[in-house]
Amino acid sequence: MSLAGPAANLAAAFAAGIIIRYFLYPSEAYLKILVYMILMNTGLGLFNLIPIPPLDGSMFLRTCCLRLWAKNFGAPAAISHYPDYPFNIR
Repeated sequence: MSLAGPAANLAAAFAAGIIIRYFLYPSEAYLKILVYMILMNTGLGLFNLIPIPPLDGSMFLRTCCLRLWAKNFGAPAAISHYPDYPFNIR
């Protein structure tokens, strides 16, 4: 869920790139708007992946680290909401 925002930004940048590639109109303003859309969405998508707590990257990193920790050391009750928890008991 935490990757939905950055994925949407990168998908919008990709869509703008496809529009530039295949539907290029001769207007200079049209080209500038699409290039800025690519730059802003790519930058925002990558910025959101920085692992600082209010950003989406921290939630993704925390989820990955908790799953790895639970897999290697056994999951405590605090993170038992993972679907594979009952099968990790040693």
